[in-house]
Amino acid sequence: MTEELYSKKLPLTIRIQNHEDRKASVQITILSASRSTGSLSEKEYIVRLTDDKDPFFLFILHLGEDEFKKVKTQQNLNVDFAGFPKMVTHLFDRCLKEEFESPKYFLQLVCSGPSLLSNASFNIVESNMFQDITYLSLSFLPASDSDVKRYLADGLKILKEQYATLLHRHEFTETDLNEKLRQAREALSSRTEELTALKANLSSKINEISNMHGHEMNLEKDKALQLQTSLQQRYEREKKDLEQAHLKLSKQTEARCQDLEAANKELTEFKYKAEANLRELKSKLNLTDGENLRSRQDVQNLQTESLALQSECHEKEKMISQLKTRVAVFEQEIKDKDEIIRKNSELIDSEQSIRKKMTEELEQSKQLYAKEKANRRKLSAEIQKGNDIIKKFQAENLELVEKIRIRTQIALEQEKLLKGKQQELEKTTQETENFRRINAQLEDDKRRLNESFKSTLRKLEDSQQLLQSNEQRMKLISFAAILPFP
Repeated sequence: MTEELYSKKLPLTIRIQNHEDRKASVQITILSASRSTGSLSEKEYIVRLTDDKDPFFLFILHLGEDEFKKVKTQQNLNVDFAGFPKMVTHLFDRCLKEEFESPKYFLQLVCSGPSLLSNASFNIVESNMFQDITYLSLSFLPASDSDVKRYLADGLKILKEQYATLLHRHEFTETDLNEKLRQAREALSSRTEELTALKANLSSKINEISNMHGHEMNLEKDKALQLQTSLQQRYEREKKDLEQAHLKLSKQTEARCQDLEAANKELTEFKYKAEANLRELKSKLNLTDGENLRSRQDVQNLQTESLALQSECHEKEKMISQLKTRVAVFEQEIKDKDEIIRKNSELIDSEQSIRKKMTEELEQSKQLYAKEKANRRKLSAEIQKGNDIIKKFQAENLELVEKIRIRTQIALEQEKLLKGKQQELEKTTQETENFRRINAQLEDDKRRLNESFKSTLRKLEDSQQLLQSNEQRMKLISFAAILPFP
């Protein structure tokens, strides 16, 4: 009765006379058996070397207690017969562990003859930088006929057991696969029926969805057209209202310019009258030279009054300069408003470039705006002329007290006129602000119209994509139905 103690594949270096060394992976098996010598039976270890790639490679060593004592004496071993397998398997594991590293422990088979049929020495060697040290050397003999028969019988027995196991597994697998094939065919037939019903149901649903989406698309198109026409009509109405308001504003500006021209004429006539009065006063002054000595005291009083009036005049000059700065600020605001109106006009031009009729009407409104701008420039020139007249009156008032009083009255009247002009400018600014607000409302309406139109287009594109995806699914299902099932 044999017992397997160790069986692994280990790397082995084979050295044969007159041949190069070669490496092989050898199956090393250690068996524990008992042999009878006469009436006694003793234990022995059988070490067997085989190579699966070379069926002629077979070496066997029978190691009993007597043989082990000789090996122990010759090689100075420190282990007894019972611990020999453990020691040898430990060395074998060291060789296997260091197979892929720089080998420190390795196995070596040295044949005494020129072939594998001669005796061989099996060595366990430790390699270091100084020398190779042989830990154990065992003498192997080529297998005898009885060993070969026993080895072949064991191999045949193992092969028969493996064949029986594979045959049983094959039969079980065949029955299992037949059962699975039957279930798969049944499932395939049921799936085919479900697919046919699903295709019919899907075709009906696709037709319903196509009809529904077609109807919804037509409704959305009609709604979009209605919304576009209504917004266009509203835009036309608001445009006409703005043009009418612009014409009205232009007429009011022209009327104000005419009023300012009339006021300028009145101021000119008043200037001429003042000059005539000045000449009369000069003649009276020549006549009253004799009375000058008697009225020196009165003149001194008048001089003090003149100084007070001059201080008042300087204050009023400061007020006039402040009013001029305010007029300049208002003019700058008007220019800014003009720039805003110009930008709005450009936006309206870019929006209405598609329609020629709207472009012509916009050009007319631009011409009216240019006229209004020219009128405003005329108004600014007239204001400058009024300022020049005030300066002339200031120079004349420095000569005579009466002329100072006249200039003060003229300045008061001019201040009233400037206040009236300032009020008119404020009204013009308010009207410009109203126009800008109306333009912003138009831009908001236009933006909302574009957003509603884009949303309608997105809905239309989504409906088309859904229809295309449904058509692709129908094609895929039809293609799958046409393909033969395996």
